[in-house]
This record gives sequence, C-alpha cells and structure tokens, in this order.
Amino acid sequence: MAKRIHTILSKWVFPYATKCHHSPSHSLMLSQYSTLRSKKSEVLNRYVIQARKLFSELENLGLTIQTIHAFCYKLISSSPMEAGIAPNYMLSECKELHSIVFEKTLHNEAVQDSINSIAVEIDENRLRDLLYTLCVRRPLLSTDLEYIKGKLNVLDEIHDSRNEIIEYVKRLVEILSKGSKRDRSYSVILSNWCNGIKLSTIQVADTEIQKKSIDFGVIHWDDCKIENLAKIFLKSESYEKKSISSIITKGTSEKFRDAEWIVENIQNIVFTYISNVNSYKIFKRTSNLLNIFKVYTNLYNSEKAKNALLDYNDIIDLATNLLSDPEYKNWHCLA
Repeated sequence: MAKRIHTILSKWVFPYATKCHHSPSHSLMLSQYSTLRSKKSEVLNRYVIQARKLFSELENLGLTIQTIHAFCYKLISSSPMEAGIAPNYMLSECKELHSIVFEKTLHNEAVQDSINSIAVEIDENRLRDLLYTLCVRRPLLSTDLEYIKGKLNVLDEIHDSRNEIIEYVKRLVEILSKGSKRDRSYSVILSNWCNGIKLSTIQVADTEIQKKSIDFGVIHWDDCKIENLAKIFLKSESYEKKSISSIITKGTSEKFRDAEWIVENIQNIVFTYISNVNSYKIFKRTSNLLNIFKVYTNLYNSEKAKNALLDYNDIIDLATNLLSDPEYKNWHCLA
C-alpha cells in the first residue's frame, strides 16, 4: 500500500526541484499545467501549487498504514494528560456495560413517563436493541425538540374542525339519500357517523396544558371517529384522496352542483387533520425516545468512567479534540 501511495503522489507532485527546470518533461508539464490553470480559479491554483511544492521538497515521505482507531488510540495514549484521560484507561467495546445500563434506564424515575408512552408500540427487547444501536453508531441526533418540531411541521395547536365538517357531512347525507342504492348506503353510514359525534366543544385554549404543549388526549375526536370518516374518503394505507366517483355516483353529483365541492372539502379537512395528528404523534415518540436515550447515554458514560474504559467512539472524539486544540495540534503534527 505504501508503494502504491508513493507512486500516486509522485505523479501528482509538481517538479519544483531546480535540476528539473530545463528538462523536456518539465516543459511538457508546464504546458499541461497552463491549460489546467485556465480552467480553475486563481485561489484554487494557488493552494494546489503550494501543496505540490511541499510534497516535492520532502526528502523522505515515511508512511504508517493503520486504522483510524489505531491512530487515535496511539495519539491519545502518547498524550493522556493533554487528552484529558487517566493513564490507566483501557480500550474496550464495552458490550458488557450495555445490559447493566439498560436495566438502570428502565428503573430510572426521570424517564418512566417516556417509557410508558412508547411501551404500547415497542417492547423491551426492541428498545434495548435500539438504544444499543444508537449508542454504538453515535448518529448526529438533534436534541433540539423545537428543531425536530419544525422539521415535522408540528403545529402548536391542531384546529378542531368538527363543527365545520359535520355541516358538510350532513349536507352530503342529504344529497346521497336522493341518489342510487350505493349512494343511499353511504348516506346511512355517514348519518350514523354524525349521530355518534358529540357536539360539545372542548375549550382548551386557556388551559395550562395547551400553553405548554399539544395534548392529543384533549384535541382528538371522540372514539377516533375521524378514522372512521377517513375510511370513506381516503385510501386506507396511503391516506390519499379517493376518487369522487367512488364516493358519489356521477348521476347524483350532476343533480347537485355542490356535491363534488362538499366531498373535496371533507377530504381536505380529514387529510389535513390526520396529517397534523400523525406529525404530532411522531414528534411525541421522538421526544420520548430522545429523553430515554439521553439518560441511557449518561448512565453508559458513568459506567465507563467507573470501570476506566474507553470505547471506540471515545478515542475518535478525544483524538479529534486533541488535534483541534491550538495548544497541541502543531506539536502532534511535528511528532
């Protein structure tokens, strides 16, 4: 590998040595370089020339081939004080710590509400695997809930459109009752839906819950009636709008000019409401999971410190911090 790298670098290095200035190969390279220079910006060319000159002036380019983890471990081991670790720390995968940390997380009082909230959708084994994967892979998780909320387009308040949609449905019931057999069948279904809706308006605008967060238990429609309505007007899996002809026959819609307009309005309201509620549910699950993961990470780091262990993510972080420190980075480069 070292030989291959040397070969590649030798082709890339611009011949700055004095003995090459008058050689034919040097003249050819100058010509080629002039062509290349015309296609690149002046700033980029200046850095390319500087880099090539630096490589050409190296008498011995010694290469050490090793993994990134080996390099980082060697770096922080040679400077434990500067890296901020005790000399007796050992490198480990720390697999044995995760079962301990998970049990402590399950019984941590700070996240009991979050655990109970996601328990209906994820069992203990899946939660254990998920937390382990997040901890090992160390993704760039955003802990800013406002940022996540913005990405999901979660509203501060979901508009309660019950009264509005009930008026539309009542009118559609009237129209369908005067149509074909299929239309009359839908009319009965929608009429029963209207009768099952409680018309009482829940005032939540001034409550403490409404000020702090969205409370799905307060804003959702009784007995999830909106889901029953969605089955009529939207496709079951994708929640895309059904064709109007599948809801009302062409003959009936032609008799009543407002029929299609009413169907489209109902579809838009139902689709918007379900989209907003689903976004909120995702946001709520994500925030609960982040709360649990935060506690899990803190406990994991505590166990590592207690046992004087570093995992592979730690050594990369420590080495990166060390090389980024203006007081030490030049010294390490020279070393």
